[in-house]
Amino acid sequence: MKKCLQCGRVNNDESKFCAGCGSQEFTPIEPEPTPPPPPPPHKNIWTKAVLTLHDVFSIFGFAASLIGLFGAGLVLEPLAIAASILSFKKTKYKGMTAAAIVISIIAFVIKLLRMLYEAGVIPHWVISGAFG
Repeated sequence: MKKCLQCGRVNNDESKFCAGCGSQEFTPIEPEPTPPPPPPPHKNIWTKAVLTLHDVFSIFGFAASLIGLFGAGLVLEPLAIAASILSFKKTKYKGMTAAAIVISIIAFVIKLLRMLYEAGVIPHWVISGAFG
């Protein structure tokens, strides 16, 4: 599109004469700049995470495995193993659940061997190792 310099009328690009006044003097019309796209909608990153029952079992299993290292291990370690195994497939905390299983199994075996040693069921070298 182009604009007539005499009357200001807008004419087609193919026009040789202004449709309003007949003048041959035109100026090109710059196209309107396209507005920038609107910003994406605001995503609230501070929303609360929704925990499923499996997620709660995973968190409980991990906490119980760590607490069981320091006391009540014969009770807490099997509970931690059970809770972690029940929740492993459907939780979003798979790494924490796997860690709880490993920690619980190792801690339970150590506590069990220590109890058996103190009861005189197994010899000293089982607890202290071959070089102890």
